[in-house]
Amino acid sequence: MLSTYSPPVILFFLILFRFKFVGDELHLFSALFAITSLDAAKDTAPGDPYCFTFNSTLSYEDAMLRAYVLPMEAILLSIDPIITPFTDGSRQQMSLVSVHLPDWASYYVWRGLCGCQSAASTIDLEQFSSPVAILLHWALTVYYILAYVLPRTSPRTIASVLKTGRLTIHLIGVEHELSMLPVFKELHHLIRLGLEVRLYFIGTHVDPTVNRRIFHISDRLSAIVWAGTYHDFWGTQSNYGIDLPDVVIGLNSGLSAYASWTPTLKLIHALGVPSYFTDACLYSCAWGYKVAGYLGLGPDDYQPDLGPILDDDEGTGIHAPVLNPFRSPVHLRSAGVRWGWFKNAFIFSPIRIPDFSANKDDLIGKLASLQV
Repeated sequence: MLSTYSPPVILFFLILFRFKFVGDELHLFSALFAITSLDAAKDTAPGDPYCFTFNSTLSYEDAMLRAYVLPMEAILLSIDPIITPFTDGSRQQMSLVSVHLPDWASYYVWRGLCGCQSAASTIDLEQFSSPVAILLHWALTVYYILAYVLPRTSPRTIASVLKTGRLTIHLIGVEHELSMLPVFKELHHLIRLGLEVRLYFIGTHVDPTVNRRIFHISDRLSAIVWAGTYHDFWGTQSNYGIDLPDVVIGLNSGLSAYASWTPTLKLIHALGVPSYFTDACLYSCAWGYKVAGYLGLGPDDYQPDLGPILDDDEGTGIHAPVLNPFRSPVHLRSAGVRWGWFKNAFIFSPIRIPDFSANKDDLIGKLASLQV
């Protein structure tokens, strides 16, 4: 599946990843969203700096082609998919997503990206050869966490989001995923209708031209961009009225590779919010557990041979990452190791935290103790 990649897509990535800062090419897709400033919104609409009426522009088709490179994929993904109500009423009532898709095959069938009528018809793999998964794995990983991981590990969060009608996700340590901002519009279709969705993109390599900008991707989906570390970001919370997160996600995190993760992990632990990280191989996940354990924030044991059980959600005492079915299909090679790397290959949650809603009232005191 997805074994061949067209030259235009490969060229697109070579051009995209040459930038020192991420986000400076988002002007190429400006027709896909309206843009406002977080600073201007703070001055003009203190009650709700994100209030905005969305309007489409005339060059939408051109921007879609720039985003997805291939004309057929651009056309198919510009069409709203058919969303069928769940047959299981209880599952629908306690879900943040509009459709349950367990893997790439199901998604390709749902979006019309292959000639199959069912995901079970995977014998002819040539029908699943569209390279669009190279672009979409960022957004679909977020979707998978919301659809399959969060319900098992933090069902109270789902109930809280459904009650407020707003879902706030903090994506931390962002790099190339910000350059993929147009593909995050898929979350408009994948996340349950009726929910307002706010995505915060927070990272140290954000280009100054997009820093503190709000990208209004649809009438209910917006992306707020912030340059800096997550713990520094929280230091400005009182000035900008930043939303408390429902979920924190770090894609391709490399927790053991950067010293700046230490204060951020301590902050996440103090927030008490569900947090999930991804990495390219099991070895990196193992070191992520070690970092959290060393800081006293979670277990440092790692037992990948005992099954795909995410952080003892069933009370087994086993801590192991989950293989992400929406990982990137591109096989990466790293010098000095023989195992394969795939972006967003595994999902793990190394921080053991109390329930967020039960500790929300004491949040200010906890942040003060961390000098955030």
